[in-house]
Amino acid sequence: MGQNGSFSQFDGKGEFLSLLAANQRKVFSYILAAVGTRNIAEEIMQQTLLIMWRDFDKFEAGTNFSAWGKKIAYHKILEYRKQNAKSVLFDSEVMQRVLDMSKKTSIDSDQRVKALEGCMKKLKESSLRILSMRYNQQMSCKEISEEIDRPIQTVYKNMSRICIALKDCIDRTISVWSSES
Repeated sequence: MGQNGSFSQFDGKGEFLSLLAANQRKVFSYILAAVGTRNIAEEIMQQTLLIMWRDFDKFEAGTNFSAWGKKIAYHKILEYRKQNAKSVLFDSEVMQRVLDMSKKTSIDSDQRVKALEGCMKKLKESSLRILSMRYNQQMSCKEISEEIDRPIQTVYKNMSRICIALKDCIDRTISVWSSES
C-alpha cells in the first residue's frame, strides 16, 4: 500500500522502533522528573510518542534520538503546565533545575556504561566467565563454586575483587574523559 501513499507514513519505521526501545526510558524519566507524577508523565509520554512517530521523517539519522525526544517532551510539558497551572507541583524555575539535573544524570549514566564496556574488555577471561555465570546465566555463588570447583568463599572474594576493579576502572576512565573535555 506504500505505492498509493495511504500507508507511506509507516514506511521505514523499524528504525524508529529500534531507537525508541533503546531510548524510551530516558525520555520518560525526563518527563517524570519535570512533572513529578507518574500518571501525568505517562499521559505526556503518550503525546510525545505520537509526535515522535508522526515526525520521525524529520529526525536526523545519526543524531541523539533521546535528545530529540526530550525536546519534543519539553514542549509538551510546557503545554501541560500552561493548561494546568493550578495543579502544577512546582514553579518553572524549579522544573528547569530538575530537568538540568536529569540531563546531567543521563549523560553521566551513558558515560558510565561506555566506561564499563571498555573496562570489561580489560578483564581476564576467568573473571569474565565468573561475571557471565553470575549475571548472564543468573547462577548463584554456590552454583558458580560448584561449576568452577572452588570454595564459595573464593567465589565471593573473586566477585568482590572484580566489582572493585571495575568500579575503579570506570572512575579512572570517567576522570580521564572529564579532564580531556
